Amino acid sequence: HEVCEQNCAELVRRAAKRHGVLAGLRMRGIALVPESCHRSVELALRPLLSNAVRHGIEPPPARIAAGKPAAGRITVSFNDRGAEGIEITVHDDGRGFDLERIRLAAERSGLGSHEELADVEPHRLVSFVFRRRFPTTGLDEEPAEDEGVAALRQQLLRQGGTVSVATKPQRYTMFTVRLPARTVAAASGSSIRYASLAPAL
Repeated sequence: HEVCEQNCAELVRRAAKRHGVLAGLRMRGIALVPESCHRSVELALRPLLSNAVRHGIEPPPARIAAGKPAAGRITVSFNDRGAEGIEITVHDDGRGFDLERIRLAAERSGLGSHEELADVEPHRLVSFVFRRRFPTTGLDEEPAEDEGVAALRQQLLRQGGTVSVATKPQRYTMFTVRLPARTVAAASGSSIRYASLAPAL
């Protein structure tokens, strides 16, 4: 448990330094996760933690101006759902998704016209980030970091799991990952391969 927590905390620390933000990590309930699953869980968390730091947590001046503490908070919680498997949530208290940025990326990718996308509900807009090669990279300077969340979803679907997201502008983003019981039971035999995933959004 301690090794998994230390590795995740170090990932957050390095990412925060790279992107000029302050961020702390809290993990709750990891003792519920079988030791054989720790590596799989850690690798699955990588793109979500990186995403939280890179796109969620604001720089200290912006947070202070918004009435928030200078350091952002990322909370990872594990819940045992019995026969349904394990549920993992990754919650950050950052800026939330930039819906206008997603609309612009969707327009550039041909998912709709400016007028059509203006009427798209926020929850559907947010779901676009799970598309492979969704071109937010056209609005970014790090095109290599565009596959993480989408690739994670594809991996989970192949395992019978899911990933979903909820967000509120200027308040939070929360990803929820569900690992089915059969995946948890099989983890001791072969780890889920997420090592190549990069941050997304």
